Amino acid sequence: MHYVAGVIDYQLMLQSLGTEPAVDFCLPRHLPLDKAAVAVAVYLEKNQQLGPFIAAPSVAMALSTAYPCAQSAPHKKHHHHHG
Repeated sequence: MHYVAGVIDYQLMLQSLGTEPAVDFCLPRHLPLDKAAVAVAVYLEKNQQLGPFIAAPSVAMALSTAYPCAQSAPHKKHHHHHG
């Protein structure tokens, strides 16, 4: 759990420095950390080829998938969610 927090802190630090992170994600303002951690866990379960270890890039990828940044993308593309 604290591992996810560390990745988020690192990301926010990069953003505040004006550095573009390799994988950008935008968490909702009041998102509880456990919700973010669950999103990461679900992503890792779906992508088991990543192996048993959790690397910071895969956490960032998971958060980027769960909470993508909408600001840079104009609303031209329509995303269809396949359940």
